[in-house]
Amino acid sequence: MAKIEIPTALRPYTSGRRDVEVDGHSVDEALVALTQRFPELRTRLFDQHGHLGKFINIYLNEDDVRYLHGLATPVQDNDVLSIIPALAGGNLECDRAPYALDRTYEHALDLLQEHEHEQLIVYQDPQTGLRALIAVHDTTLGSALGGTRLWFYSSLEAAIVDVLRLSAAMTSKAAVARLPHGGGKAVILADGHEADPCIRNRRLQ
Repeated sequence: MAKIEIPTALRPYTSGRRDVEVDGHSVDEALVALTQRFPELRTRLFDQHGHLGKFINIYLNEDDVRYLHGLATPVQDNDVLSIIPALAGGNLECDRAPYALDRTYEHALDLLQEHEHEQLIVYQDPQTGLRALIAVHDTTLGSALGGTRLWFYSSLEAAIVDVLRLSAAMTSKAAVARLPHGGGKAVILADGHEADPCIRNRRLQ
C-alpha cells in the first residue's frame, strides 16, 4: 500500500489524519481510493469534470508527478504521495513561475513544526534575480550537510515542502553513513531565465 500525506488545510476532511494508506497502481487510482474513503475531499481535489484541481500539486516521493507521467504515474508499495495545495494570492514578477505569496508565510511555521525542522531561510538577490530556500533539518550530530536543487515549482509552498522533505532525507542519509552531520538542503526557484548561461552562472556563483 502507498501512503498519502494530507496537508494541514485538508485534515478536517480526513478526521484529522496526517496520512492515509491506500491501494492503487497509479497516482490516479490512489487519489480515487482516498476520495472514496473521505468523500468530502473529492470537491477539494478535483473539479466538476473529474480533473485534478488547477491549484493542487501531487508529489510522488520527492518528484512532482507532472514531470513524471502525471496521474498515470505508477505507484508501488511504500511510496509516499504528498498533496500540496497552491495558495491563492499575488504572483512574483517572472515569466513562468506563479509563486503564490499571500498566506504562504502564515503556514511556514506550521510546515517547520510538521516536518520537525530547525530553520528555513528565504533568500533573494535582486541583482541576479536569484530566489532560493535553505532548510536545516537537524544539527544534533553536527553541522547540516546537503546539496542544491534547481527546479521549477508551481507555488512557493511547493518549494518550501520540497526543501523540507529533501533536508530531512539528508539527515537520515548522514545517520546511515555515520557521518557527524545533520541534514540540510537548498533549492533554487527556477523561472526560465536559467537557459541563459550568463544568468545561470551569475545565480550559481
